[in-house]
Amino acid sequence: MKFLSLIYVSLVMVLLFSVELMARPEFAATSSYVNCTACHTSPTGGGPRNRNGKNYGSHGEWPSELSKKEWFHLDSRMQGFFSKSPQSTRRGVTLMNMTPGATIPVIKNQKTESTEAMVVVSYGLGLADTGLKDSYVLFTPFEDQATSSHFTAPLRHIMVGRFLPAFGLATDEHRTFTRVQSRSTITDYEAGINFSGDPAYSLHYDLAFTSGFQSGGNVTPAVDDSPYGIFANLRWNPFKSTFFIGTSYMYHGTERVTYPIEATSLYSVYAFDRLMSELFNTQISGSILLEAVYSQGMNNVTDFPYRYLTSDFFPDSVSNWRDSLAESRSLGTLVQLNYNLNPKWTFLYKQETFTPDLEWKGDQFERHGFGIKHILNSQMDLNFRVERSFSTRPNVTENSGARAANNMGFIMFHLWI
Repeated sequence: MKFLSLIYVSLVMVLLFSVELMARPEFAATSSYVNCTACHTSPTGGGPRNRNGKNYGSHGEWPSELSKKEWFHLDSRMQGFFSKSPQSTRRGVTLMNMTPGATIPVIKNQKTESTEAMVVVSYGLGLADTGLKDSYVLFTPFEDQATSSHFTAPLRHIMVGRFLPAFGLATDEHRTFTRVQSRSTITDYEAGINFSGDPAYSLHYDLAFTSGFQSGGNVTPAVDDSPYGIFANLRWNPFKSTFFIGTSYMYHGTERVTYPIEATSLYSVYAFDRLMSELFNTQISGSILLEAVYSQGMNNVTDFPYRYLTSDFFPDSVSNWRDSLAESRSLGTLVQLNYNLNPKWTFLYKQETFTPDLEWKGDQFERHGFGIKHILNSQMDLNFRVERSFSTRPNVTENSGARAANNMGFIMFHLWI
């Protein structure tokens, strides 16, 4: 009953408000950007923000003096989880992350005064997300004019170190099915080298060569193998519209298995502000995010353990089924609608599915989420979400410990500088 009440309140709020607001990759679509360095230091997106990203993050409010410093950044999230699952799971309130970091210019072009090389580092001090995060050197062979959609550079950035590779939609959640399925959440780092460029103002690419997910961006483990990873990402904005499409591919090479370990993503973001304004002369604002991920070999948690797959989809209670999926081909989908009620409030609806084995489509996970995001000030927001999830696989339920089948709600307080 409480769950239905929360949904009702959310829908009522949608009918009461409307104006303009944007969020990450939605902002890129609305502004006709395809390059993530329009807001972030990393060309693959996410992580520390540059000055333009901090200005956008303030949502028109006056930023703090510390936030104006481009060299310093901090991200902190405190979250409260609430669930009725009879299994032992993490609940209650906790400080998920407290991640300070620094962006330090190393070499500057004496003629243009633009930064040609910088060191970026961040470290997690939270309770659920600790340790080294971004840690790389970023080279810019050409003068960086990332905020100009007309500036092109066949090779804009070279990034060397530990970073989040470009794959699929760059969202900041680690529970989204498509992210867990492809091992590409905001906690899944890689170590290697990444090349990024903009051959045309509407086209962006990323190409990375890494040590593969066996190391996870950490010290390479001692294995009788020669692991490696390849990531390729292409993003295109046709006709300078408020929409872009993209495709990503990853391949993890290893001698320990005989079948491919790979994933492919096809994604798109469409911001419908301009369409609503031109066709209906209204200020209705929002966006829709779409993604489909096809993968093979990613379910192999015996040879390559992965905490999110086992805790979300394949708990120990179904170990036989889990082991039978090691070579399977999987499909994940995501549909997310963001409706901007006004500059301070955004309504979100999210529907996602995961089919672990395309040879047996009867086994599927599905989740529906309704939420509200409220901007408190230039450096804080508050998020509310309720989710209804289920699994069609017998014995894989909320009672069996599969978190992807949990019905739950959460509140998250987010602070950034």
